[in-house]
Amino acid sequence: MKKIYLLLTLLVVVFVVGLYGLDRYREIKRHQQEQTAHLLASCVNQGILSLFRLQANDWKKHPNFYREQQQVLNADIEALPKKFWTENRLNPGGMLWRSVRN
Repeated sequence: MKKIYLLLTLLVVVFVVGLYGLDRYREIKRHQQEQTAHLLASCVNQGILSLFRLQANDWKKHPNFYREQQQVLNADIEALPKKFWTENRLNPGGMLWRSVRN
């Protein structure tokens, strides 16, 4: 009889730990999706800003402005993950950064 109680207790503990792990996994997954969406939106916004700059350009005065904008846009896009990482590291709102650090 004691073995049955021990086995039931073990099953309950495993079940509770499993539910906790599943909840933690879902929370981390949700934060990853939010961070990915934010990063993609930032890339799109950088592209739109670049298009506005190109549209406002006086092409007679700056005929090679598109090359400058391409370099600026590439640099901005390459810097986005680092910028995003440092912003979230300084103000960790997501479980992803805490779980990576733990």
